[in-house]
Formats: sequence, structure tokens, C-alpha cells
Amino acid sequence: MPLYQQVIRTFPNLKPLSASEELMRPLASAAEVFNPSAAVNSIFGANRLGLIQREARKQAPLYAKASFNTPAVLDSFLGKLPFKKTDSVLDAGSASGAVSFHIAGQVQQVLAVDISRHMLEEGKKSQLEKKIDNVLFHRANFDDIPVADGKFDVVVSRLNLHTSLNPVAHVQELTRVLKPGGFLALIDYTAVGQDPTIKNRLVSLIRLLDRSAVHVHSKESIAKIFGLNNLEILSEFSHTAEVASPVSELLNVYKPNWRESQIFSNSVTSNFNYPLEDQQDTGFNPYELEGELIASPAHTLFVGRKSL
Repeated sequence: MPLYQQVIRTFPNLKPLSASEELMRPLASAAEVFNPSAAVNSIFGANRLGLIQREARKQAPLYAKASFNTPAVLDSFLGKLPFKKTDSVLDAGSASGAVSFHIAGQVQQVLAVDISRHMLEEGKKSQLEKKIDNVLFHRANFDDIPVADGKFDVVVSRLNLHTSLNPVAHVQELTRVLKPGGFLALIDYTAVGQDPTIKNRLVSLIRLLDRSAVHVHSKESIAKIFGLNNLEILSEFSHTAEVASPVSELLNVYKPNWRESQIFSNSVTSNFNYPLEDQQDTGFNPYELEGELIASPAHTLFVGRKSL
């Protein structure tokens, strides 16, 4: 069965975009809808698409098992969100589905969308092992989602904003597919405060791990992006926490080259190697635990409700 038919069958109130349907956004050709390469090329260009695909292919085998994807970490951000058993959820930029699997038991259905074939293949393997039947993986660009306006009760996006070349448009697209009154839960790296030097150091180090990284936003910047998209921030659910991962694990998951690995490790360990007056805040908040170097960058959950 073609993938778009699976989407319609599993999610009966969702439809792919079609140039012939009055309520759908117009496209030059209906074939564009399920041609993620064309969709991404139109936004990022061929070089950008290739970069995203290469990075995801390296990360896919170990990504789901990383420390930042453990149930405890996911629950610390998602555990208090007001999911309902009747909710239809979009996991935009799902990677191999850690978030989708974590919330699947609390909702009716989850559509997990990612541009990486390799991430989706890993997700489908995990789905068989976990025997979860209300998650559907679909290959598409989360900046051009092939779904009509207002189809999801909840949209979740984790660790994607920092890869967007146009963060306002990115959040606008996520908001577009939300039902009025629905909520967007967005989790990403955040720089504490507005100091541009620290933000630049943080994104430079993240880019050593993942070359698709573009920019790390402060909490104030993300709040402005939500405001520009008419999302009311629900402060009772939004919070910031440091997410700890062994540096050795990060290097194994992201697989930077030898030179990038050395620069990353040396930069993160500078707090231990230099006198206090020479230390530089990288935003990775490193510490030692049982002889292991731990990096703990801040992640922030922002929850915004779409106006009725």
C-alpha cells in the first residue's frame, strides 16, 4: 500500500495536500506532496538537504538509545503535558521516534514525520519491538507538512528549532496544522540569557556534533517567536532543565570526525584545564561523574496554545 494511503487509512481525518481541494494549500503539483526531496530543496537547497541526510544517517543507529532519549528525561519534559486519549498528535522532526513512543499510550494516534529515511527505518524497527500500533512514521519535511490546516490536537517538536534557517516560519508551519485551541510543545537547546558570545560558543560546539545546526536561541527569543505566531505561552508547563550526557556517548552518537571530536572535547573540558580567569562559558555546563566527563546543556520546553 502506498505510504500516502497508509496515512489516510491510519488517520482518517487527515488528508494529504492536493491542488484540487479547496481547503488545502495550493501546490504546483499534487506529486510534490509526497516528494520530500523536492519539498526540502525548495526551502534549503540541494546542499542543505544532502547535509541533513548525511548527518541523520550517521546518528540513526544509536540515536534512540542516547541519554537524552531515556524515559526519565522525556518524562521530565513531557510528563505533565495535558494529553488526552482522543488526541491526534504530530511529532514533527521525530527522528527515530523516541517522543512518539513515549506519548503513544496517552493519546489516540501519533504521526511521526521526519525527512531522514534512516531515522524512520530505525523507528520502525523499534516500533515492532515495542509492539506500538498507534504511531505511523512518514517521510516528509517538517517545514512543509503535507497535511491540511488545523488537523492536530497537539504538535510536538524536539531538538529541531536550532536546525531551522527560518525559525519564525518553522513555528508558523507547526502552528498551521494545529487545531484552534490545540497546543504546540517545542523543546530545544537554549542559551541562558542574551549574551551573544555564549550563544555563539554553544552553537559552534553543537555544530561540531551536528553540522545541520544553525542557531541556538535564548528563552526570550523563543518567546518572541511564539508571540509572532499568536501562540499563548502556557507558563505552567514551560520549563528549563539541563540534560546530562557523557561526552564519550555524544561523540559515539553524532560521530564527528577526529578533528571535530578533539575540538569539542577540549572545548568542553576547558573548565577543568584552565585557571578560573581563563575559563570560557560554553553553555555545555560540564562536570565530572565517576571519572566520566558529562556535558549538560540547557533544554527548554515551551508550550503554546493556538488561539480559537
